[in-house]
Amino acid sequence: MNRRGVTLIELMMGVVTAVIIGAASAALIKAGILTYSFSVSQNAALTKTRKAIQGEGSATGILPTGRGAYAVDALNAAQVAVVSSSASVVMSYFVSAGNLVKDTGGVSGVHAESITTVAVNYYNLNSSGLIIESTSAASARLVTALVTVAGKTVKHKDHKLFSGTLLRNMP
Repeated sequence: MNRRGVTLIELMMGVVTAVIIGAASAALIKAGILTYSFSVSQNAALTKTRKAIQGEGSATGILPTGRGAYAVDALNAAQVAVVSSSASVVMSYFVSAGNLVKDTGGVSGVHAESITTVAVNYYNLNSSGLIIESTSAASARLVTALVTVAGKTVKHKDHKLFSGTLLRNMP
């Protein structure tokens, strides 16, 4: 007698094969989602840092402010304050409640979100031609800004991004 149908062993092999293919597909999809999520968080961190360093729209950031500075009013881990070339306006940046706040002449506003630290340094050349840290904004040849953007979870580390630019062409 010739019976048509599927044996229990064939059925089990089919189920096992389907489970293996499903598990592999799920692992690939999960890896793709994690990669996409990490890329989005990195892009958000870069956007926030660019906004803090360069500015956005008509709002100038730390680097343009530092380049145009006439003197340094305060420069420490908590606050970056410079006097403009007109020597009348003090512009400062400071971190408050996870936001980078910009204060110009007593008018404050959030400049960038999720910022944990900000620092600006001025550099000049000594008589030997070596780069040294400077406290004078007016004579500095290089200004650098370091901004730390907070990660979303404990798994993410802070993103420390560094940017620098030549201030002036000095002989």
